[in-house]
Amino acid sequence: MKKSRLTFVCTQLGVTDYLSWHNENTFNDLIVNLKQKYENQVLKYLRKNFQNIRENITLNEITIKLHYFDKEGNILSIGNFVPVIEIISKGINKIYWDPEPIGGIMYLT
Repeated sequence: MKKSRLTFVCTQLGVTDYLSWHNENTFNDLIVNLKQKYENQVLKYLRKNFQNIRENITLNEITIKLHYFDKEGNILSIGNFVPVIEIISKGINKIYWDPEPIGGIMYLT
């Protein structure tokens, strides 16, 4: 049963999406769609803005960080496997997402 739509905003890419969700969805289910839709833009952004990533980074090596603003204006993180309904039930309908590389090149001395 389809519940409603959530607004997903990525300020780094300058995009806004409206994604439908179901009762059983976690945020990870929705992230998969965002990563696939914006694959080229995400990879281009990461290559430009992170100097310590590997040259041929793939979507599997990228994490999406999620957060929202509470009523007091505090930024609260959301785990990828949190059920969507848990956040929706708090009256939150706008989620911000940020792509980041996993790890990086480490130089041992």
